[in-house]
Amino acid sequence: MIDLHCHVLPGVDDGPQTLDETLELCRAAVGAGTTTVVATPHVSWDWPGVTSHIVREGVERVRAALLENAIDLEVLTGAEIAMTRAGDLPDEEL
Repeated sequence: MIDLHCHVLPGVDDGPQTLDETLELCRAAVGAGTTTVVATPHVSWDWPGVTSHIVREGVERVRAALLENAIDLEVLTGAEIAMTRAGDLPDEEL
């Protein structure tokens, strides 16, 4: 199973606040049969600090922690981009 919308990155938005919470979420996902999740943090005016750089760093951090903890889950990079924010972002950021 693939989860196309998952707030899995720790401390980025209203998802898990710690890496331990992220790992707990990932273990539960694997237990439910999920093989892949797409990290989709909020990119909106409510979360102005969420940038493509932050997302990439977060995904790499989660991937490393999954590997270290032998959690067999693929995490891909994505985002939940609010239409009100999309028009203000440069093409490179999108």
